[in-house]
Amino acid sequence: MVSVFGRFARVLAPRPVPIDRLIAPQVKRGDLYRLLYGYAADKRLRTFLDIGASSGNGSTAAFVKAIRKRRDKKSVRLFCLEISKVRFAFLQEKYSLDRFVRSYCLPSIPKGTMLSEEEVISFYRTQPSNLNTATLENVLQRYNDAKQNYEQCPNVSGINFIKDHNNLNGFDMAFLDGCDFTGRGELEQVWGAKVIALNGTESIRAMDIHQRLMDSRFYKLCAYDPTLGDGYAIYEHRRFNAH
Repeated sequence: MVSVFGRFARVLAPRPVPIDRLIAPQVKRGDLYRLLYGYAADKRLRTFLDIGASSGNGSTAAFVKAIRKRRDKKSVRLFCLEISKVRFAFLQEKYSLDRFVRSYCLPSIPKGTMLSEEEVISFYRTQPSNLNTATLENVLQRYNDAKQNYEQCPNVSGINFIKDHNNLNGFDMAFLDGCDFTGRGELEQVWGAKVIALNGTESIRAMDIHQRLMDSRFYKLCAYDPTLGDGYAIYEHRRFNAH
């Protein structure tokens, strides 16, 4: 897999943003925003999952803007996951009039399925990535903060909760842009989606699942830019354009 570490690496913030603070959207206009908008406008896709929706001004805004224009929007659902209660409150208020948006203040995966500290250290020391623009001490501080955030949440899989409470076997499209240390577990629970979009392909959030999708005979890479932030990629299931 091509890495742009050292040339395009984005320096991580010295301290992670507390869970009770609003954060600036990572997906705001640009190519990824336009791609998400395009998929949300595609009538072949009706169930969308947005992991890490935050206060709704980034990827969620792209999805909503496109779905609002669809004639079939009554049959479309956008499921949003956000663990920060403060950001979730803004998210709910922002889209309170859009009936196709269903937001959940839940973790994407259970606590025990996060990466372990040993896995984070091993990744940092053996896999060159944008994570190396910070010290190991800082990375572990980010990891421990994320773990503490998860400790404040119900020990459930938000992804499976959404499936169970909406009678879904899966999602047509999933956008994985949540916690840096939960991507691997999220991929397992959205596997089979017609479209899987990743944010963080050049860092620990999505580098290994980017490689897994690249190696899979079921998915094909349709968009990839390692230079935007921590990189993004979009994969389509081979059955998506089969007919």
